Amino acid sequence: MLVRRTHDWVPIALAMVGWLVLVATPTLGVMASSATAHGAVALHSTAALLGPSFMWAIGIGVLAVCIGRLAAPGIALSPRRWLAVVLPAALMPAAGVFYAWYAMASPDSVLGRAAMDGQWMATLRNVLLGAALVSSTWPLAALVLAQLPLHASASSRSLQQLDGVSVWQRIGDRVRVEWPGLIAAVAVVAAVTMLSTTVFDLAGAPTLSTELRARLALGAGLSQVAGLLWATTVPAVAGAIALWWVLGRRGGVVFEASNTTPWPSIRVGVIVLLTWVAPLLALVWVSGTPDTVHATLVRGIVFAIGRAMLVGVLAAFSVVAFVALARGNALHSSRRWRWIITGLSLTWLIAALVPAAFVANGWTHVQHVLPAWVQAFGVARILALLLPATAIALLGARLIVRGETRSLGDLRTLDGPPWWHVSPSIRRGMWSVGGIGAAWSMFVPAVEAALAPPSAGPPLVVQLVDAMHYQRPESVILVLWVIAVVAIVAGIIVAVGRPSVRILRTIGTPMLIGSMCIALQACGDSTERDVSIEPLRVSQTVGGPGTAPGRFVSPRAASAKDGVLVVIDRSGRLQRIGDTVVETQLPLLGTGFPTGVHLCDDGLALVADTHGSRVLGVTQEGDVHTVVGPSVDGSPILVSPTDVLQGPDGLLYVSEYGDVDRIAVCTHQGALVRSLGSTGTLPGQFRRPQAMAFNAAGQLWVADACNHRLQLIDPHTGAAIAVIDDLVRYPYGIDVLANGDLLVGEYGGNVLRRIDPKTGRNRAWGGWGDGPGQLRTPWSVAIDHNAGVAWLVDTGHDRVLGMELEALAW
Repeated sequence: MLVRRTHDWVPIALAMVGWLVLVATPTLGVMASSATAHGAVALHSTAALLGPSFMWAIGIGVLAVCIGRLAAPGIALSPRRWLAVVLPAALMPAAGVFYAWYAMASPDSVLGRAAMDGQWMATLRNVLLGAALVSSTWPLAALVLAQLPLHASASSRSLQQLDGVSVWQRIGDRVRVEWPGLIAAVAVVAAVTMLSTTVFDLAGAPTLSTELRARLALGAGLSQVAGLLWATTVPAVAGAIALWWVLGRRGGVVFEASNTTPWPSIRVGVIVLLTWVAPLLALVWVSGTPDTVHATLVRGIVFAIGRAMLVGVLAAFSVVAFVALARGNALHSSRRWRWIITGLSLTWLIAALVPAAFVANGWTHVQHVLPAWVQAFGVARILALLLPATAIALLGARLIVRGETRSLGDLRTLDGPPWWHVSPSIRRGMWSVGGIGAAWSMFVPAVEAALAPPSAGPPLVVQLVDAMHYQRPESVILVLWVIAVVAIVAGIIVAVGRPSVRILRTIGTPMLIGSMCIALQACGDSTERDVSIEPLRVSQTVGGPGTAPGRFVSPRAASAKDGVLVVIDRSGRLQRIGDTVVETQLPLLGTGFPTGVHLCDDGLALVADTHGSRVLGVTQEGDVHTVVGPSVDGSPILVSPTDVLQGPDGLLYVSEYGDVDRIAVCTHQGALVRSLGSTGTLPGQFRRPQAMAFNAAGQLWVADACNHRLQLIDPHTGAAIAVIDDLVRYPYGIDVLANGDLLVGEYGGNVLRRIDPKTGRNRAWGGWGDGPGQLRTPWSVAIDHNAGVAWLVDTGHDRVLGMELEALAW
């Protein structure tokens, strides 16, 4: 008996160690950060975001519960049939669903054109945002409600119909009976909605979570995010308590024998078709088949699946300890121990429901004190991904214990197996938790962006988010379908997976070893660099993260002339940096930010207001006026301008994407003179022309971003003179040196590349990473010929780098 009692302490010890590592360590990391950092970092005030954030969270919670209540009876009656399709819907990222729906409302569609003409594009965007959030959260509401007693008596409904009770009265009667479960489901969905950031970023809707992520990314200290942390913790606490309460209740859907109609199942099928299958099919229809799949993307997919397998396997094995903890024993069945275990479990769930940026930031501070080899293998990233996966394991263990009969519990207390014994129910739970945890960990952008070690390219999720932001459907569709397949496999495992001990021993150990090998190979590969890519030899660094003068929030556009540098970032500011810094807050339209700027000889800064469909002019004194308007007499001139130049002929050249991929040539009075190019892959056609530069002969170089090439065109006819392809990946910046060579900023390649257009010779600097001379998603290139400096916008590091032209010589 003494040995047995000693063994009973092991689950508690394991849970305590897991809590200290996964929950307490990142929290202490945030607490240990400096009280303030980098001065001003706030993009929006916390008070201004409270109302919209909670309105989104509660509103989505109510809508998702309404749909989930329709689906819950069908799921509870036929869980095997529907878990395989409902779980994938819950595991699909809301950002992917939003991107799929928004692609259907592009400017060249009937709906998109009507929205632009009617000036209700922002309303359409919010509607699609709400639809995406509901599509990804109603399965969670349905799964929560399926665990509770839902009274759906056919005879009572018949009596109500005979008595003439209206539909609204019947709904009211249901709500009065089921209100605790409905409120719990709303709380869970609201917590999940509140922790979402990527989908709100894509839609341009700031919330408490997006602001928290942005401030932490800008180097904010604890005092600068304290209000946001408290505000986002409230729904997390409510959601954690609701989940704990729901999974502690016994019961399920209550039906009479006569209630055997197929309607519950039909409802589930229709809802799944409309909210999950339809968006992905729509994306295929809009985007077509991926035609450019880069090796970096393929490598990212392989390594992401390997990490997901590792996280899933580790979460699956944690189920055994959590089940033992939930069952209780003679050592920790006292009230004191029950309170300790409940507190540990609730704080674990709360930490998993707080925005992932908080956990990622905590590990960022912690890993600085870890050995270099630990950092190189990405241990912090795995541990950060394990937090939500083990929270799923904790809930799964509670569900397993809830399903055990009282007599089985009494037998186990009298003469049961040791705590590490894996029963059939635990085996099924391990496979289920492993599948769900692996699929869940596939899309956590905040963790991947902050904790991925240096590598040959960005992590898969970062590539996916960038592709969504900047309209690169060939990458989005491939990665989304990979995530969908992983989610479907997880759903099938949960629904029908009943592995035997033999299968578990045969497959489980190789899966663990294989996933660890793939994950470690990913980390090992991360330290390798392309020897042909040299670090940039930077002579000047301007900026750094923050909103104070001279600092930037994801800068994307820059231009330079005669010692003056003009930069636009995602805070909507134009900063003119010379001997002093002059800020101008741009009156932007829509929810996006400019991607192009050009500094004229007279000091006028021309701004391509991408989402405002216009070109703005900003004087040296900070006065702003419209140069080329979004429309004339109701007819749009520009759709989504990406860059603007003043040509040798005095006309304005504006590159566009969206409804048309072209170069619009306009006068300074806003009149369209001619249009160059169209959408396509032939010479003279474009797919997102992102940047432009004139050479000494007056010909126009265009960074044809999504065709992965550079084109030299005739500015009068649009005919292609020369094409450079198979060399650059997503070129987002371009400028021309005095001898005619090109400097290209490759967003996809994370390099600054010099190209001789006559011979094809090229040389690259940078590479993806955080080390000296390394880059993260560079954008604009601007050459100040008189100062002898080339400027490169290093967007991912919130800075602009200056290199002496001699440092970029052959």
